[in-house]
Amino acid sequence: MNEPQLDAKTDKSDRNFCIMPWVHLHVSQNGNVIPCCQAPPHKIHRFGNVNEQSVAQIWNGEDIHAFRQKMLNDKKDHRCKQCYLKEDSGAKSLRQITNEKFSDKVSEVKKAGMSVVSVPIHFDVRFSNACNLKCRICGPWASSQWHKDAVATGMRRKGSKVLSLAVEDEDSFFEQIIPLLPEAKEFYFAGGEPLMMEQHYKVLDALIACGNTSIRLSYNTNFSTLHFKQYDVIEYWKQFKNVHLTASLDSEAQQGEFLRKNLKWEQVLENRKVCLKELPHLKFQIAPTACVFNVSQLPQFHKNWVELGFIKVEGFIPNILIHPKEYQLKILPLEEQLNLRPLYETHIRWIENQEFLNVESHNECLQQFRAILNQLGNVAEPKFITSFKEKTTLLDSLRNEDATELFKELDEIL
Repeated sequence: MNEPQLDAKTDKSDRNFCIMPWVHLHVSQNGNVIPCCQAPPHKIHRFGNVNEQSVAQIWNGEDIHAFRQKMLNDKKDHRCKQCYLKEDSGAKSLRQITNEKFSDKVSEVKKAGMSVVSVPIHFDVRFSNACNLKCRICGPWASSQWHKDAVATGMRRKGSKVLSLAVEDEDSFFEQIIPLLPEAKEFYFAGGEPLMMEQHYKVLDALIACGNTSIRLSYNTNFSTLHFKQYDVIEYWKQFKNVHLTASLDSEAQQGEFLRKNLKWEQVLENRKVCLKELPHLKFQIAPTACVFNVSQLPQFHKNWVELGFIKVEGFIPNILIHPKEYQLKILPLEEQLNLRPLYETHIRWIENQEFLNVESHNECLQQFRAILNQLGNVAEPKFITSFKEKTTLLDSLRNEDATELFKELDEIL
């Protein structure tokens, strides 16, 4: 296999270049290896499948090689659409975040024009869709708790599997992965809910056994529990030097419990207190997904947690929802959106005037809130507004809930 050469265009521009295919192994809940978690997990988008090929075969295969060549040539790829959309909206994309994080590898790849890095050093293995919550903006692909509602709404067939497992032969997969862990720089855990997966603890045990406790452990968790079966994640995290936890919390109290069904808000508060006491080295942030439901609440949610001392001002990084489209910000009536603009302008000024510890995170926090502000004033296509009404009404009925009781701004739609 010939190594692709860096052309002159790449030296001048890296608007589309991403370091992911040189450093990152992503295995989705169906076993497909795709560029990253932002790419569609379907067969036509994959580099391979860990249940059909070895990790080494996929990592050195023609499909990922072609993708790397495209990146070297700074060409757009349809699998990267989510990053392009975020960047166009003014938000920071995973592509940009990863290029910054592995800037040394970016320089190395651009200088050498390499086609293959010997082994992946950044891992994201979605072992299953096991989860204890069924969030409004989620679905059965990422939550086993969603299955019953998914069947009732036609998203899944009756009799289909509740639990999706990425790896069919777990022993074989770990035999391939464990030798790579001593050189690994980061392992990212998401789900489902990663703290409720035994495979997560198996990875931590393997990292401890090989002595790689300086690795960056990164999490996207619903932060609902710190215990699973015989496992106490606090005791595990005490053994690692570099633990980054991102809590997917979309709002507070009753609104938070509505958006992330089965969540107990008081337990979330207690979990944060435990982490502050037991894990002073833990890097903690909240990453709410800004959508039609919670856009009016995010500024106050942010301020409350800062004032409680639970986070620094830069520890709140909202993401703008792209899919499902019926939950986008622009579903909200235009008048309601325009009324929110002064709220966000005031909140952005508040962020600018707060003390912070990490300038990069502070800038990212500001960037994301400004991106939300920029989105306020758009109008959704009527079909998505209709879809929002139908889906919300149906889920309210299935879950014995009423969205308008907690989100008054939705009255006009619902």
